[in-house]
Amino acid sequence: MAIMHIHDHIGRKRGDAPLSPLSQQGFTLIELMIVVGIIGILASIAIPQFSAYRTKTFNTVAIYDLRNLMSVEEAYFTDTQSYLASASSSAGAAGIIPGIEGGSISRNVGYSIVSVNSGINYAVYTGHDRGDTTYGGSDTGALRKNTLSTGTNPRVSAASENGPLTSAWGTSKL
Repeated sequence: MAIMHIHDHIGRKRGDAPLSPLSQQGFTLIELMIVVGIIGILASIAIPQFSAYRTKTFNTVAIYDLRNLMSVEEAYFTDTQSYLASASSSAGAAGIIPGIEGGSISRNVGYSIVSVNSGINYAVYTGHDRGDTTYGGSDTGALRKNTLSTGTNPRVSAASENGPLTSAWGTSKL
């Protein structure tokens, strides 16, 4: 006679055949629902965090381009004793900035270079179209940021800046 376990008899009538090991495998519906609920909770936490990291990365690209443009302005000043004339772009393609040797801009970053006082001073603005902040820098070395309202495109905002960087522009220093 085969040895039968007590749990093999629970819920069965006398004379029924013992359950095979294959028929006892699997998960109950409640177990599956609990796992799906846990995955849903984890996803609701992870997706906003991922989105915030992406925005921060796009803002970092705009800061990099701002510093690059400021370096190019200073190099141009060293050669010519004046800063570049005003220029701007809200185009999405990466590439060379017209009239600036060594000046390049990343993809989806808008910029505005504003020459002030007949080339004695300048202000530069950048913003990535997927970021949430526009950045500005000037010949004094000051770097400022301006957090934009929801729905505003930083790339277009940066390209449309039309004045020098003042302490009133931007609420905080970088």
